[in-house]
Amino acid sequence: DVYVVDTLNNRFKILSADDGSVLRTYGELGRLTTSVHEPTGIAVDDTRVWLADEGNNRLVQYNRGDLSVKTIIRMDYNLTAETSLALSPFNLFVAYNVISPEDIRYKEIVLEKRNKADGSLLNRKIVRPKNDIGLSTYTIKPDICLLGNFVFISFSDASDEGVYYIQKRLQSDFSLVDEVKSSKIQFGLAGDGLAYLPILATRKINLNAKIGEFLQLKYLDSGLDN
Repeated sequence: DVYVVDTLNNRFKILSADDGSVLRTYGELGRLTTSVHEPTGIAVDDTRVWLADEGNNRLVQYNRGDLSVKTIIRMDYNLTAETSLALSPFNLFVAYNVISPEDIRYKEIVLEKRNKADGSLLNRKIVRPKNDIGLSTYTIKPDICLLGNFVFISFSDASDEGVYYIQKRLQSDFSLVDEVKSSKIQFGLAGDGLAYLPILATRKINLNAKIGEFLQLKYLDSGLDN
């Protein structure tokens, strides 16, 4: 099955992997435990579903079988965070945007590692370009992904218009392993367990994760889905 957030309708959908038909929808606008408000990220494994219920400032863990609520983690969102989620065998990885606590004119990207069983925080990192320690308006672009022992994250910098970054970091401590720049307008990342393949064209680059494994990029040029 395929799990998809339906942000503007305040719900998520479960689609058939065979034909794309809707098998189930969950959520309606509200503040209750079972409500959903503008979800922006979702991650699924064999037993659980983690949802970034952004409008309600929380992460929610559901039992995959009956979608009963198992865990609620309060998040300190201070703007539209565009949260991205990814699951490894033991951990939940979370990336989102925040207004910088040092200067409200700037934004930062937060990357977190949490225990996927209970959501407890294990590590937290402010993501910036290599060798950059200054403030700027960094904004996460579509998603993070996991590949081998690494987490890949893509983002842009409003002060450096037309430049987009893809970073490869260790899942263990978020140490930066590699960084590449792109001049493409938008792109998405796909890694282990993500069954996404662009329909019209593909472009792949190898960031030295493992031999035979690739980071897949989706580019949008001139309004065409490439």
